[in-house]
Amino acid sequence: MSPRPRSCGFTLIELLVVIAIIAILIALLLPAVQQAREAARRTQCRNNLKQLGLALHNYHDSNRVFPFATFPQIGSGATTVKSASWIVRILPMLDQGAAFSALDFSGNDFTGQDGVAKNWVIMTTLRMNGLTCPSNPMSAVRAQSPNSATQSALGVPNVAGAIQISDYTGVSGSYNDPAQNNSCCPSPSHWGGYGRSNWNGIIISATAFDGSGNAVPIPPVDTAKITDGTSNTVMVAEQSRPDPTCSYASNDCRSFAHAGGMWSAGNGGTNWWHGVTVVRGTINQASNIVSNYPYYRHTKVMSIHTGGAHVLLADGAVRFVSENMNEPTWANLCSKGDGVPVGEY
Repeated sequence: MSPRPRSCGFTLIELLVVIAIIAILIALLLPAVQQAREAARRTQCRNNLKQLGLALHNYHDSNRVFPFATFPQIGSGATTVKSASWIVRILPMLDQGAAFSALDFSGNDFTGQDGVAKNWVIMTTLRMNGLTCPSNPMSAVRAQSPNSATQSALGVPNVAGAIQISDYTGVSGSYNDPAQNNSCCPSPSHWGGYGRSNWNGIIISATAFDGSGNAVPIPPVDTAKITDGTSNTVMVAEQSRPDPTCSYASNDCRSFAHAGGMWSAGNGGTNWWHGVTVVRGTINQASNIVSNYPYYRHTKVMSIHTGGAHVLLADGAVRFVSENMNEPTWANLCSKGDGVPVGEY
């Protein structure tokens, strides 16, 4: 009798060994794949800030100044007017000229809270990828329903829309300015709880308030007013992770996370502004004030990227700044005219 031919298939043990080897290889390769993906997302985030820098400088070339962050609100109730954010002002420089031309700035409430949000349709439909860090786990939009004034004026239904939030905030100065310098504003300006140098950044409010609560117009910022040097002053910074000290929804205290999203500049008074921060504390670290609401001006510069956050300097360069930077150096970088040398960072 001839011997039985040997089977060409795998035994169960051999199959299990092969599966185990494949699993080990996948386990070894997966971190490398994840790191490569994060590196690509980090590069995209950096490029987003670079494009914002180009847009801000193109705005400066056209207007000889950088855009204001906010103007004080006008009126009350259904006739309330609240201004557009600094991002709205540079839309034409971000290849959104058609959207900008379609906006109605007259008698408009860009927060959509009190007055008529005349641009409701654009606000709830336009999406710009360049305003979102691709690594950010938080939502890129906020749900908001049109108020009664908007419903009546535009005939829109009472249905929540999705309004985009920007992951990049303007910098209006630093709370703990080492030079105790509020360089642009008459004294006593409204320092209040927000710090001495609310107007010592680049993206600032058009109005300060003196000790009697009277409005004081503030001159816009141009490159000549950045006396510390454009390469030593932060203009825009990243906010791409939840803030564990923030009790707002999902720990989301991005400066654009409140009513009106990226379109809104807040009420522009002594209470709150949108889209900017007066830095307090260091990057990614707890400060000595809890950012309970995103309209506090001390919303933190927080990044989902390991080790620090991207910032846009006034010369248009983008730097990744370490979270281990000490607070005085970080405050120096966020003040355009404190007169303190920054040194290496």
